[in-house]
Amino acid sequence: MSAAFHPAPIGRSARVVATLLIGAALFASLAFFSLTFAREAGRVASIWPANGALLALVLMRPRSDRAGLICGAVIGGFLINQVMGDSPAIAAGLALANGAEIALATLLMTRSGRPIDLGRPKTLFRFGWLAGGVAPLASSIIAAATLAIWHAEPLVTNIGRWFVADALGILMITPPLLLATSRASWRESQATTGRRALMAATLAATLAVVFLQTRFPLLFLVPPVLILIAFRCGPGSASVALLVSAAASLAAVVAGTGPLALVDGGLDQRAMVQQLFLAVLVFTTLPVASVLAERARERREDEARIAVLSLAESVAELGSWRLDVADGPRVTWSEQVYRIHGVEPGSFDPAYADAVDFYHPDDRSLIRDWVARALESGEAKPLTLRLIRSDGDERRVRTQGQVQRNEAGQITALFGIFQDVTDSERRHLEVAASEQRFRALAEHTSDIIAIFELDGTFTYLSPALQGVLGWMPQELVGTKTWDIIHPDDQEALRLAYRAYLAAGPGAPSPHIRYRGLSKTGDWIWLEAHPTAVWNAQGEPVEIQDTVRDVSAAKALEDALTRAKEAAEAAAEAKSEFLANMSHELRTPLTSVIGYSGLLQQTEALGETERLFADRIAMSSQALLAVINDILDYSRLEAGGVVLEPAPMQPRELAIDAAAIVTPQADTKGLNIQICVDDAVPQSVMADEGRLKRILLNFLSNAVKFTEAGSIRLDMRFDAGRLRVEVKDTGIGLTSEQSARLFQRFSQADTSTTRQYGGTGLGLAISRRLIEAMDGSVGVQSSPGQGSTFWFEIPTEACGEDFFADQDRALHTVPL
Repeated sequence: MSAAFHPAPIGRSARVVATLLIGAALFASLAFFSLTFAREAGRVASIWPANGALLALVLMRPRSDRAGLICGAVIGGFLINQVMGDSPAIAAGLALANGAEIALATLLMTRSGRPIDLGRPKTLFRFGWLAGGVAPLASSIIAAATLAIWHAEPLVTNIGRWFVADALGILMITPPLLLATSRASWRESQATTGRRALMAATLAATLAVVFLQTRFPLLFLVPPVLILIAFRCGPGSASVALLVSAAASLAAVVAGTGPLALVDGGLDQRAMVQQLFLAVLVFTTLPVASVLAERARERREDEARIAVLSLAESVAELGSWRLDVADGPRVTWSEQVYRIHGVEPGSFDPAYADAVDFYHPDDRSLIRDWVARALESGEAKPLTLRLIRSDGDERRVRTQGQVQRNEAGQITALFGIFQDVTDSERRHLEVAASEQRFRALAEHTSDIIAIFELDGTFTYLSPALQGVLGWMPQELVGTKTWDIIHPDDQEALRLAYRAYLAAGPGAPSPHIRYRGLSKTGDWIWLEAHPTAVWNAQGEPVEIQDTVRDVSAAKALEDALTRAKEAAEAAAEAKSEFLANMSHELRTPLTSVIGYSGLLQQTEALGETERLFADRIAMSSQALLAVINDILDYSRLEAGGVVLEPAPMQPRELAIDAAAIVTPQADTKGLNIQICVDDAVPQSVMADEGRLKRILLNFLSNAVKFTEAGSIRLDMRFDAGRLRVEVKDTGIGLTSEQSARLFQRFSQADTSTTRQYGGTGLGLAISRRLIEAMDGSVGVQSSPGQGSTFWFEIPTEACGEDFFADQDRALHTVPL
C-alpha cells in the first residue's frame, strides 16, 4: 500500500490538496462499505475498517503528509454521512469522531520517535491498548454524544458498540497492513515459495469449507490455520492471511452464507457474532506471529553474535569454555577450544574427566585443584599448563575463569577463556634472547650504538660512548646530537641526513665523518653509519646510528695526503731537473757528434786517427740513445707523452723498421722476413712514430740477441685489433727472466748488460706506450729456443683511398 501513494515532487499547496483528496476518497469508500451494515443495527456498524486502513496509511507516510490525510478523512466522512442521509450536525460530529480517533492513535504511537515495529510483542501490546483502546474510546464518546444529542439514541449503548466496532477495525486492519507492507517482516521469514503456496492453498480450502456452506458451525477451523501460517511463513504471511480471512467473513455475511447464517436473529446478531469471530482471529494470530518474529529475530541475533564471537576467537586464537555443576559436571567448549585440543566438535563430546586427561600427567592434579579451588572460593586465577593434543603434539595453554552464581549466591558454573600460548611464549623467548644479544653486542663493541629521534634527541647510547668520548651514556640521553658536533661540520651533516631520509626506505646507508666533542674538550674524528627506522606508512620515526672512532685513520689519511703532495712536488722537481739536464747534456753532446762526423769525413786522417774518430762517434750516439731513453721514460711516468693517432700504413711501417736494422742483421748473417696478413688494412688510425719506435726496439733486440738463424716479423688484424709479432732464434729467456723483462732498468741478467749493452729501458718504454694505446704486450720464450715479442693495439681501418687521395692532391698542387 505504501508504494501506491508517492506523489511527484510538486508544490506544497498541490501536495496538501493531493493528500486531502487521497484521505477523503479512501475513507469515504471504506465508510460507505461499513455503513451498509449499520442500518438494521442502528447508527453503529458491526466493524469499522475505514479508520484502521487510514491509520495504517498515515503511519506509513512521512510526517508532512499525515495532517492532510487526517483532514481528508474528516471531509470524506462528512460527505459520506451526508450521502447516507445524516443531518449536517450529525455528519460533522461523526466525521470529527473518526478524525480524532486517527489523530490520537497517530500521536500516541509516534510520540517516542522510534520506528513502529509491530513484529515485536512489546510494540504490538502498546499499539493494542493505545491505538486499539484509548483512541477508540475517545472517538466512541464523541460519536455517542453526537447521536444522543441530535438523534436521541442511548449514550452508553452506542459508546460500547462504537468502541467495539472501531477497536476491532483498527486491531484487525492496521497491524496486518503494516506487517504486510514491512520488508523486515518478510525478511524474517525463511519460508520458500513452495511453502507459501502450500499454506495459501490450505487457507483457501479452509475458507471455502467454512464459508461456502450453511449447515455446520466451522468457524473454529480458521484460527488454527492462521496460527499454522504464522509458524511456517512468518508475520508477513500471517497478516495477509488474516486480512483475507476477514474479507471472506464479511463477504459471507453479505452473501448470507457461512456459519454466521446459522445465527438466529437479524443482521445485528450476526454482526455481533462476526465481531467476536474477528476478535478471536486478531487476538490469536497477531500475538503469535509477533512472538514468533521476536524469537526468530533473537535467534538470528544470537547466531550473528555466535558467528562474530567464533570469528573473534579464530582471529585472536582464543576460545571459551564452561563447566556447569548444578546438575553434575558438564563441560562445554567453543570451536576454538576444539581446535586447540585437535578434535572435531561433531566427533567428541567433552566430559570433565576427558578434558582433564588431555593435560600432561604432571599437570592433571594442578587443573583439578584449580577447578576445586574456584568452585569453593570463587577464585580462578590465570593458569598455564601443558596440553597433549590428540595428534600427540605438546602445547602450552593458558586459561582464566570466573564463577557464576544463582540468586541464592551459590556457584552454579565456572566459565572462562582458553588460549594456546606456545607460539607466543616462543616468540617472547626469542625476542628476549635477541634483546639480550643486542645489549651484549652493544655493551662489548668498540663502536657507539646510538638511537635518536628525528629532532636529534638521544634516546639510547651504548656503553662504548665512554671509551670513545669519555661521556657516560646517561649524561647525553635526552640531549641533542648537535650539542657534541663541531659547528663547522653541522651543516654538511644535516645535508647528508636529509638526503638519506629523502631517498626513502631501502636507500643505502651513508658513511658520514664529523668531529665529536669529548668530555675533556677535545675534538675526535668520528664516522657515522645511520639506519632509519620507518613506520607502515613509509615515514621515518627514528634513526639508529653506529659511530666509530676514526682518528687514527684520519691521521693516516692526512699523512698519506702530505706524502702524496711531497711526492708530486718531488716528481715535478725531477721533471724540471731532467729537462735541465737534457739541455745541459745534449748541447755539448751535439757538438761532439757533429765534430766527430766532420772528422770522419776528413780524407787526410790516418788509420789510427780514423779509428779514434769512429769510436768517438759511436760512443756519442750510444750516449745520446741512453739520454733519450731516460728522458722518454720520465715523461711517460709523469704523463707528459701525448699520443698523436693519424692514418698510417702498417705494411710500410713493417718495411721501414726492418730496413733500419737490416745492415746490423747482414753483418751477423741474419735473414729478416716480413709477413703481413692479407686481412691487415691498407691504412689504420695509430701513432706511427710511437709504433715505429716499439717495433725498432723489438727488432733491435732480436738482432742483438741472435747470433745465427733468422728474424721473422708477422702482422695480423682481427676484430679491430692490430697484432705485431717479432720472432727470433736467439738465446731465449727463462720464465723468471720473462716476468721482469718489461720493468725499467731490467734485463735478463747482469751478464747480458755486460755482453750486449743497453740500459734496460727500451722494453719498459714500449710497455708504457702500448698501455697508453689501450693495448697489451708480452713475450713467449724458452732458453735456447728463441723468443717471440708481441703487442696488440685497438685501431680502426681508414678508407683504402686515403693515401691515394693524398698523393693525388700533392700531384695537383701547382708549382
